[in-house]
Amino acid sequence: MKVIVDSGALKQSAADTSSCVPADGPTLASDVLGKANVKIEGTAKYPTSFACRVNGVPAADFDIKHKGGTTREACDDKNTVSYWALWVKPAAGTWAYAQEGLDSLKLSPGESLELLYTVDNEPAAPAS
Repeated sequence: MKVIVDSGALKQSAADTSSCVPADGPTLASDVLGKANVKIEGTAKYPTSFACRVNGVPAADFDIKHKGGTTREACDDKNTVSYWALWVKPAAGTWAYAQEGLDSLKLSPGESLELLYTVDNEPAAPAS
């Protein structure tokens, strides 16, 4: 399984990574990320379902610029302008927005998983 972390609109390359992890059957997204050494911090309300920080990004003191000004990510479920979007791509398909959280989404061998940071709904989808 291919795992991609793209800081997208943040342009924080410290978080960006791309790797492949072996899988011989359906595997939880959270386990796939763990095998890829991607560090996830959840939100207060959804500590294992959603990614608030990925590989430490965005830092709590980082100003996230958006159309209405700036915000900071407190991981308190109140940030509505920016987030880590979870995407899945079948082996022979196109990217689709994940309909489940990290702790319930199961990936099959050959699928790809991407965490893409989105601000004001941009970028709207993974590049490739």
